[in-house]
Amino acid sequence: MLRPGFLFLLTASVSLSLVCVTFTSPVQGAQTSSKKKSSASSSKSKGKGKTPTSTDAKKKTESTPAPAPAPAPVAPPALPNEEDKPVPVPPLPSQKLQLHKWSGALNVPDPVAVTVDPQGRVYVTQTTRRKVGDLDIREHTQWIPNDVAMESIEQKKAFYHDVLAPGKTLRPRGSLKDHNKDGSIDWKDLTVHTERIYRLEDTDKDGTADKITLFAEGFNTEVTGIAAGILYHDGWVYCTIAPDLWRLRDTNDDGVADEREVVAHGFGHHIAYAGHDMHGLTVGPDGRIYWTIGDKGVNVLTKEGKRVAKPHEGCVLRCEPDGKNFEIFAHGLRNVQEIAFDEHGNLFGVDNDADKTGEKERFVYITEGSDSGWRCTYQYMKGWIPWMDEGLWKPRFAGQPEYITPPLAQGHDGPAGFVFNPGTALAAPWRQGFFGNQFPSGKMNVFRVAPSGASFTVTQDATVNSGVMGIGMSWGPEGKLYLADWMGGYPLDELGAIWTVDDPTGTDSTERQETLTRLREGFSNPEAVEPLAYLGHADQRVRLAAQFEIVKRGEFARLEEVAKNANQPRLARIHALWGLGQGMRAGKVERGSVEGLITALAEDKDLEVRAQLAKVVGDSQNDSSFGAKLLSLLKDRSPRVRFQAAVALGKLQVKEATPELLAQLALNADKDAYLRHALVSGLTGCATTGELAATATHESRSVRLGAVLALRRRADGAVSAFLEDKDAAVATEAARAIHDDESIPAKLPELAASLDSKRVVPDAFTRRVLNANFRIGDTAGAERVVSYALREDAALPVRNEALTLLTLWCTPPPLDRADGRARTLEARDEKAIADVLRPHLDQLMALKDTGLKTLAIQILIAYKLPVEANVAAAAVMEGSAPAETRIGALQLLATQHGGSAELGKTLTALVEGKAQPQAQAQARGKTKTQAQTQPQAQTPETLRIAALEILAREKPEVAIEQAGKLLTSGSTLEKQKCLALLAELKMDAADVVLTREMEQLVAGKCPPSRQLDVLEAVLARSADVAVLKEKLDAFEATRAGAVGTVGAYLECLEGGSSVEGKDIALEHLAANCTACHRFDSKEGSTVGPQLSGIGAQKDRTYLLESLVNPVAQIAPGYGMVSVTLKDGKSYAGVVVKEDAENVELKLADGSVKKIDIAEVTVKTPPISVMPPMSAMLTKRQLRDLVAYLAGLKSGGGSLGSKKVAVKETETGEHEVAEEGKREGGDGKDPGAASSKKEATGKKKKQG
Repeated sequence: MLRPGFLFLLTASVSLSLVCVTFTSPVQGAQTSSKKKSSASSSKSKGKGKTPTSTDAKKKTESTPAPAPAPAPVAPPALPNEEDKPVPVPPLPSQKLQLHKWSGALNVPDPVAVTVDPQGRVYVTQTTRRKVGDLDIREHTQWIPNDVAMESIEQKKAFYHDVLAPGKTLRPRGSLKDHNKDGSIDWKDLTVHTERIYRLEDTDKDGTADKITLFAEGFNTEVTGIAAGILYHDGWVYCTIAPDLWRLRDTNDDGVADEREVVAHGFGHHIAYAGHDMHGLTVGPDGRIYWTIGDKGVNVLTKEGKRVAKPHEGCVLRCEPDGKNFEIFAHGLRNVQEIAFDEHGNLFGVDNDADKTGEKERFVYITEGSDSGWRCTYQYMKGWIPWMDEGLWKPRFAGQPEYITPPLAQGHDGPAGFVFNPGTALAAPWRQGFFGNQFPSGKMNVFRVAPSGASFTVTQDATVNSGVMGIGMSWGPEGKLYLADWMGGYPLDELGAIWTVDDPTGTDSTERQETLTRLREGFSNPEAVEPLAYLGHADQRVRLAAQFEIVKRGEFARLEEVAKNANQPRLARIHALWGLGQGMRAGKVERGSVEGLITALAEDKDLEVRAQLAKVVGDSQNDSSFGAKLLSLLKDRSPRVRFQAAVALGKLQVKEATPELLAQLALNADKDAYLRHALVSGLTGCATTGELAATATHESRSVRLGAVLALRRRADGAVSAFLEDKDAAVATEAARAIHDDESIPAKLPELAASLDSKRVVPDAFTRRVLNANFRIGDTAGAERVVSYALREDAALPVRNEALTLLTLWCTPPPLDRADGRARTLEARDEKAIADVLRPHLDQLMALKDTGLKTLAIQILIAYKLPVEANVAAAAVMEGSAPAETRIGALQLLATQHGGSAELGKTLTALVEGKAQPQAQAQARGKTKTQAQTQPQAQTPETLRIAALEILAREKPEVAIEQAGKLLTSGSTLEKQKCLALLAELKMDAADVVLTREMEQLVAGKCPPSRQLDVLEAVLARSADVAVLKEKLDAFEATRAGAVGTVGAYLECLEGGSSVEGKDIALEHLAANCTACHRFDSKEGSTVGPQLSGIGAQKDRTYLLESLVNPVAQIAPGYGMVSVTLKDGKSYAGVVVKEDAENVELKLADGSVKKIDIAEVTVKTPPISVMPPMSAMLTKRQLRDLVAYLAGLKSGGGSLGSKKVAVKETETGEHEVAEEGKREGGDGKDPGAASSKKEATGKKKKQG
């Protein structure tokens, strides 16, 4: 599901207070094309003829007679016809929502998604495959390039059969194990575990479930994902289990599915992150099935034989209930779990963030054809990342890329379930609200939105419930909200529950009881009830049920009458239009009726009627002549109507709409991003290439920009005409269109050639131009790139990128540096590229910036561009240069002059820590005598280590001797590196030294800061050296009982690098620490505790234990539990206090409940969603992370301020030194650290 690998010293925080936030997002948005989820369009039936209801509603429901055949609709108040002002919504009530463990004593194993059928029976999916059969790329990072390259399920299957062929994998890795116990770890182990669907019932109608039945299983191929979405609709249970959307039916009502079929196939070809699955099933107001998929990719061959694909994006998908007319509704999302339609068919959700430092989740308004900007390829990028550096994740701001529809506001950590109150659920004050839960924190929030132009503004965000780590949600027919509780965090433990959330003040309301009756009885009996009378009902589910029944009967003339009748309630007219839209798509509405509808409603006084008219006609799949009648709506007073009209005209390809679409772009002037999206959608379908290209000389920047965006959507090469646009933003969008995604390959040379221009353009433009040259790979491109790198007027980070590309020119990485895609590039002629670079040799060596200079040296090494030995040696011994540059020069000297006297002399000087006067004098233009009078600078430890490694290749015996000396006198880092080097040499003399070190460890005399290094070095040689194996086995036997506890990791307490530890905390892919924590800045998440002062609060043993065994230390206020009492009551909350007699829980309403332990029958252990870090980090990484955390003191982190380090003496004692970054010894040379940062450009943070 969400964020499966957190650095989580404790567990998610649980705030019970009501917090309301009003957003003033600058974004103006657009509208979608479908209507709200029938949230309680729930699960499938089970109990033979039984119709359980909630306890609270039971008596009243059973005694209430059936309603009259045609009761007056209970319609919510309509919006004013011409001014789209929101109906005043009552404030949220002071009383809290109540939680009830509906599954009672039943265990619901590892539940993910939930749905409730009209009879109140609950269907829930169980995952057994998460990470076990459906792998997580974070446990197999060596596959990332292969995974990014995949574009079909067939490729994924072939890849597994190759890399996981029997005999290739010798030991378990992560959750990949020999699950079938056949003695081989291979792809067949991926077929062992099956996803399951259960049906739960409350047969005695006491308000708690008492029966659970296995509804379906057998979803377990090697490419099967997890069952993450479920929906009961019209007798079928739909379930998303990649690579398929299934539907199942129980024809004999025994609780077991006896029919199943694949509705659509071709989803989830990436391994990617666990939890980025298909989910969010809901029925749209247009009668289609809608659902979401995370960024695992879509590649579907439809039932009509059309290929539909977005291989690297998360999407919202839709099709008819039988699978026909499959299409991608929206794309560019990352991992929206569940989605919901409001009463007017607008679609919303909350998208999970990419766990990159500083980034947040996003509350998104999802419109037809929209691109939210995310590509799965961004996940694995380092350094410059479009998602972060171009601000794609942020609400709209000046300078943001224009091709996206930006989010409305930031969201909360770990969004999962998401529903819209259908109208009568809970109680009146909760209406017009979206409910979303956040699994990691166990919180539930209510959101409200208000119209803003063609889009919306988030006006309310309130925490209203807490204490249950809810995932999927669904409304019950009685008005309660059901949610799945995974219990126990991310690891699969076969435990779980279903809870209900309710407002007791509304339980017995007349509206809820009437809705329950109507949903339970339905409309299929034409003699019992008239569905037409319910099109304006107060509950969305009832309105939709009535609409769908009328469509089934084919009574479209009656729907037309309601739609045209201005005296009917607004919602009744809208549902009539949606029903007519269903008929139009099916070809069951006569052409004359459609024309009459347009004539009658194009000037209707109700803007929502006009908007929905445009929408259903555009969706009708009829010819463009219908669309021509919608032209007048492009000039409508309402931006919402203009939005729907523009989208409709584009879908119907109304050519004569082009001039007005262009005019509307100019009028909009880019003020409303969503309206622009709709106008671009219109142009994409209506305009010819010539018409779009002709706008290159248009005076309006907005018109030119709109044309570029339309050409991008069509992958039309005519977009290259805009590369020289006078507006840099327009030119940059043209560059994105040519370069990004599948690109426009024929236009890459034009993009590449634009590097010659001297005009000022954004970095986003230049990076794509540089990369276009790199992708082409010819000598002309290399000349452009080196010339740009030498331009002193260019931005330093981009010059840095230019030199980096040159170092990689003849050995391209598998993943693109500009957008992360897997690209296979043409082979390059190394000699020809060297000839291009040779004339620039002097300029490259003369570069002043240390980062650029270091890259220049790497270029000389890569292309074997000759440098005289004394010149290279002088650069090595230049004491004022940063260590990083000097190391590069040393590598150049060793590469080009291996075995030379100059190299030998330089290595001796460096390893022994002496200066080389002659080289220094030559480097500075001084005589040898003058140089000898200068003070001798100490050799930086990183340079001395590099010299020792080269010496080991040149003269291994001398290197062993020097290593032995450094083990006595060197810094901690030098001692650690020496131990690793001795193991690598595999020589008897080196093994003697390692034996001595191991003896010191066994005797308890080895300093803590290098114990891990001794153990790793000895382990590396133990297979070949019997005495080392004997000593290692004896040592490990002394702690055999400590497996899985901190006792097995004591060598990780000291000696780590706080620099590397910070990098792990902020950027490690699997650990994903910033998904839950903040460290020494405001960046990160608040799901878990803030750790900026953890080093002052806790000792190293506590920190290490929290990493390797998170459940051992859960602080008060962070451990969520649920308890069941002898009387059957259940409570969930955060442990405030606990002793032998009582446990005090802080409940969802903020109150504290004191519970007698003697009355407790079941109490779950405190939950930590953090998995053991020992499962995803090496011991070396754990040691570094402990070093970083231990250095986090109150008032700031361990970096950026003067820090006390410890230097190890010969006796193993410690003395204080400043500026140290590695514990227990000398720090890295400050110059080395700064030069590394410069050499890699401005490093961006990645979670």
